[in-house]
Amino acid sequence: MSLTKDNLDTISKLLTALSQRNNVILELARTLASDTVWRSPDGRLEVKLTEAQREETEGFVRAYAQESELVISAIKAHLGAKE
Repeated sequence: MSLTKDNLDTISKLLTALSQRNNVILELARTLASDTVWRSPDGRLEVKLTEAQREETEGFVRAYAQESELVISAIKAHLGAKE
C-alpha cells in the first residue's frame, strides 16, 4: 500500500490520539505509584487514594491501554503492516 496524503493525514491523527492516551496512562500510573490523589505544592499535605479510587484508576489504565492497542492496530493497517 502506498502512503497517500489521506493515509498520512489519518496516521498523523491516530498518532496524536495515541500520544494523548499515553499521556493519560502516564498520569494515572504516577497517581497509582504515589498513592495520592492530591498533594500540596510544598508536598507536606496529601490526600491518599482510597481502595475504590485505586481500583477505578487501575480500570482506567487498562481501558486506555486497550484503546492504545486499537489505535496501534489502525496505524498498522494504514501502513499496510501485517499483524
